[in-house]
Amino acid sequence: MPEIELSIENPYATHNLRHNREPTAFARAFRHLSLGLNPGKVVPVFMHIDNDHKLFGIFTLNKGGSVSFFPDFYKLNNFDHITLSKDFIKNKGHLTKVSEAGKHSKSISIEASLLSNGNYHLVTFGMEDGGLLMDSPPQIELPPVTYNSEEEQKRYHAWIEQAVDCGISILYFPKELGFYCVQIIVSPKGHSGQGMSVVTNFIQRLLVDSEVIDSNQRNCQVVTIPTTENCDFMLHILTFRVNNKLSTPFGISMARTI
Repeated sequence: MPEIELSIENPYATHNLRHNREPTAFARAFRHLSLGLNPGKVVPVFMHIDNDHKLFGIFTLNKGGSVSFFPDFYKLNNFDHITLSKDFIKNKGHLTKVSEAGKHSKSISIEASLLSNGNYHLVTFGMEDGGLLMDSPPQIELPPVTYNSEEEQKRYHAWIEQAVDCGISILYFPKELGFYCVQIIVSPKGHSGQGMSVVTNFIQRLLVDSEVIDSNQRNCQVVTIPTTENCDFMLHILTFRVNNKLSTPFGISMARTI
């Protein structure tokens, strides 16, 4: 059967491409979406760090209303993606692992941590620099898809156009001292990203000897990821700097597992 091979032009390409930093999140996300008959949309998230653009990960807005996040970090093999059910506030989500043979397994159920302001903490990333982020190529190669007819070919082209029409998001950091920190916060539908505050206790888990950090309001930037109409939550990404010492060059502080 003939195959379709497509690529998407990327305006936020990495200027100084590195060895062994080719991204995998695009292929994983599109392969995940293509499993459904009416696949959803993709929202790539890039990061401006070390005076260059890197790929942070991909969000997919899935057919049934759920949202998946495909992080893209060098040699991160703890899990393939996080999925939040469409009614995540009530029914939580899970981590998915994918075997070398391509078999999916829902490995760990997760429950975001309820905060005093009614929002939920999902995950915090701390990094000294962008060394473990994957590069952002000028052309994003999509996984090849086989088709049986011209009609199937047209449907696939139409889906690709629809899948990428949510746009992209860019994460920036304040020009301050300290390591780079990213928090993903889940809020009930209708909450705005205004007045979002940093959740410090999840950052402390990443520090040397869990040293105390300043709990005052931080200079953070907020990016809101669109979600579908039939889900009960919104996603906000906070980016900021923390002038403390990480226990490792790269760390993850996750939501609770259940």
